[in-house]
Amino acid sequence: FLAKDTDLGLELLADVLVRPRLDAGEVDKQRGLALDALAAARDEPSQVIGRYFGAFTFQGHPFARPSSGDERSLGRLG
Repeated sequence: FLAKDTDLGLELLADVLVRPRLDAGEVDKQRGLALDALAAARDEPSQVIGRYFGAFTFQGHPFARPSSGDERSLGRLG
């Protein structure tokens, strides 16, 4: 925000940080899009090998898991 709008900008920023609002419909929509992207990625060899490579290379480390999640982790969001 501009310097002249500092008070309003800080007020809006505080509102976003203190009172976030997540619409359940939007969360479900984004979950569905992510699941569709995962399904489509299974048809792309470069995507599949990338997941296997990460899992193999970083066994037992959080880097082994895809940052975009998987079907199980996305299903637990809510």
